[in-house]
Amino acid sequence: MTPLEKAYLQMQHLMQNEWEFPDACFKAASSEGVPYETLADFYDAKIGEMTPPLENSMTHAETFALSEWLTEYPDNLSYAEIMEMLLTEDERVTVWWVVERYNADDVWEFIEDTRRSFESTIEHMKTEGALA
Repeated sequence: MTPLEKAYLQMQHLMQNEWEFPDACFKAASSEGVPYETLADFYDAKIGEMTPPLENSMTHAETFALSEWLTEYPDNLSYAEIMEMLLTEDERVTVWWVVERYNADDVWEFIEDTRRSFESTIEHMKTEGALA
């Protein structure tokens, strides 16, 4: 079994134990010495073999950011559509209790900042050689 396959199995195990995708992917990738993006792409390919592609699929950064600040949102919509629903206070989007007292514009900014930070971190890790 290759390190990539081992990391994939470890990631699946972590996710079955309630780990969120980005955390499980980082943990599994680093423990097996596999680049994060390689494992994420491998995971996407495996999932793609099992399920039809979503028309409005999101990037890992978008999924991570939404999951950090929202407890519920439709998983069949794009990031932009969900963010618009947040701003219009659609009841299908529920913010995490910690930020309930903030207005929708503030939560929107928290989510965007998290998305940008995630993307920036991955890019930095790539340029530093931590990710291939």
